[in-house]
Amino acid sequence: MSTPTDDEKPRKRSAAEIQAELEATRADLGRTVDQLADRVDPRAHAQAAKEKVVTTVSEQAEQAKEKANALVEDVKGRSTAVVDDVKAGNPRTIAIVGGAVAAVVAAIVLSARRGR
Repeated sequence: MSTPTDDEKPRKRSAAEIQAELEATRADLGRTVDQLADRVDPRAHAQAAKEKVVTTVSEQAEQAKEKANALVEDVKGRSTAVVDDVKAGNPRTIAIVGGAVAAVVAAIVLSARRGR
């Protein structure tokens, strides 16, 4: 084994320096313990999960609302086109609408007969 040179020898610290280092180490340790406690806190995990669910549900509700609005606009456009075709006397559209009305009337009649 070699003996340390003067440059390699640890310098002597004052009591105040040692005390300051101990206090800094204690503070670091306290922060580390607090961080570990936060990581294993079931309430914090439950709250985070709740917030995630609320956010996800809110986003999905907004998407559903946007899709529903788009669908309503599509149906409005299509129904307006059908009405315009019927008003114009388009025989194909009139036949389709007539068939749909007949199917609804038949379903109502059958439902009423079964209910007796």
